Amino acid sequence: HLYPDKTKLIRSQNQGAGSARNKGMDAAQGKYLLFLDADDYFDEKLAERLYLSCEQNQSQLSVCKARGFFSEDGPFEDLWYAFREDFMPQTDTFNYKEYADYIFTMFLGWAWDKMFLHSFVVEQKLRFQELRSSNDLYFVFMALVSADKISLVRESLVNYRMSNANSLHNTREKSWDCFYIANTALKKALVEKGVYETVKKAYLNWSADYIYSQLRSLPAAPALEKSYALLKQSGLKEIGILEENKEYYYFKDGYRFCQFISKHTYQEYVIYRSVRSSMAKVRRAFRKLLNKQYE
Repeated sequence: HLYPDKTKLIRSQNQGAGSARNKGMDAAQGKYLLFLDADDYFDEKLAERLYLSCEQNQSQLSVCKARGFFSEDGPFEDLWYAFREDFMPQTDTFNYKEYADYIFTMFLGWAWDKMFLHSFVVEQKLRFQELRSSNDLYFVFMALVSADKISLVRESLVNYRMSNANSLHNTREKSWDCFYIANTALKKALVEKGVYETVKKAYLNWSADYIYSQLRSLPAAPALEKSYALLKQSGLKEIGILEENKEYYYFKDGYRFCQFISKHTYQEYVIYRSVRSSMAKVRRAFRKLLNKQYE
């Protein structure tokens, strides 16, 4: 160990990231909690910046910006959608009630770009779901609506690896329903906490966009068909997306996609998806031809 008096290695049978994080929390003795993924890499000032932000502002959690990369030599892509400055205040701190319509859409449900006050996590009884994928969104989003104060660190301090073919994100067909289990568990907890009506617009917009993202990125295999059937038969109703009209949604694509699911068969969706993919390939080929011809 680099710091044997301050670090502890815990070995356990692989039961997923949620279980590992919970074990780490149970063993942790520090004032703050930080959850990092092994396939990413981090600015050496990450812990310091997040820590100082919490300490100076007396916040229960702090959040920083992140970049994505395919190779450690770059180029790097600004993950603006994980830290949406158009949805958040210009100040360094805020409370979720001040931006209730955007609290789940200004950030993503990742844990590794956030630091949490340990005593706050214990007090709120926050735990990671022990799911194969989507296991951190419940923990993160419930923390956001439980914190009295959230700090913003407007620096890119995390570098997220986007090219790991074996990552949980890129192998979600093996656990196709985790996105739905996590989503509905979150809604249930928000209702029980008595804050659902306050954050309903944020929850429904996030849900619509999350469903759109999840199904678009699943391969056309049994997992996609099962996901589509689940949403069409009962999922969209349980989540509540179709209760509101299109004006309620600022993530229009997600809402339109959910409307499509409610009105069309899976076979029609596969055809639609195939046509869109072909059109995209044609556009890319045409753009490449133009660039070559007029370079």
